[in-house]
Amino acid sequence: MVNGVNLLARIEGTRTPDLVMVVSAHYDHEGIKGGEIYNGADDNASGVAGLLAVAEAFKAHPPEHTVILAALDGEESGLQGARAFVAAPPVPLAAIALNVNFDMISKNAKGELYASGGGPQPFLQPILQGLAAKAPVTLKLGHDTDAEGKSNNWTMQSDQGAFAAKGVSWVYFGVEDHAEYHKPTDDFATIPQDFFLKAVATVVEATRLLDGQLSGIAKAAGR
Repeated sequence: MVNGVNLLARIEGTRTPDLVMVVSAHYDHEGIKGGEIYNGADDNASGVAGLLAVAEAFKAHPPEHTVILAALDGEESGLQGARAFVAAPPVPLAAIALNVNFDMISKNAKGELYASGGGPQPFLQPILQGLAAKAPVTLKLGHDTDAEGKSNNWTMQSDQGAFAAKGVSWVYFGVEDHAEYHKPTDDFATIPQDFFLKAVATVVEATRLLDGQLSGIAKAAGR
């Protein structure tokens, strides 16, 4: 048995602190296989970088609602860190209105980042459409419905799946798979910096926008 560790931080909301948004990214990867190191620059150091950028932004300008920043372990072995989080959350599960998860946000040949969650949760669709219209990166919506097929429906593909299984609303930001996915070549040198910086700016803007809409999201979801 291997013990995992989730790392959490909390930024208190200025207006409605009892309502919570969890912003997450997993920090584990594949480790060492066959003597090769799998650094996981995109999967998921990029998501963790986005999480840290969100932390910096909310520290400088505090959110309206309480934000829990969660660097989660054990995603690659079946969302273990996220499952542990929702099984014993640091706040009542009913207080968590939304999970915003980042997993692989730095690399796409077409310069596209996806925001998933609006399909199965229609109350999120107008918010995400508004974000896409002004995002620094090309932001597409999708990869979240059964019609897209199991491999293309990302609902359960990363840590947001553990929240979804508990009835917590979620939004997931990520790119489609690429040639370096789960390969030892997923290194920093292969990341297009311009796209990565724009993607990070996009997820920071997204969390700001979602924080501002969190009370409405909670009401629409019946929480």
